[in-house]
Amino acid sequence: MFDRLDALAPLPVGLWCGTSDPFYDAVRDLVHDLPVTPERLVYAPGAHTRVFWDDHTLDALGWLAERLVAA
Repeated sequence: MFDRLDALAPLPVGLWCGTSDPFYDAVRDLVHDLPVTPERLVYAPGAHTRVFWDDHTLDALGWLAERLVAA
């Protein structure tokens, strides 16, 4: 399903997905097929909704900010 995952090998990867998200199975497949283990991987209760992201946006942006500062 995902092409060119090898291009992600040199990059930090962070993924957040709700366990009721319609993309949950695809995200799990993606994680399985990645060439590296994600630095941050969160599966949490919730769906593909604003409610889920209200709970996880600060964590995701904080993780991203740390990598941008280091770059």
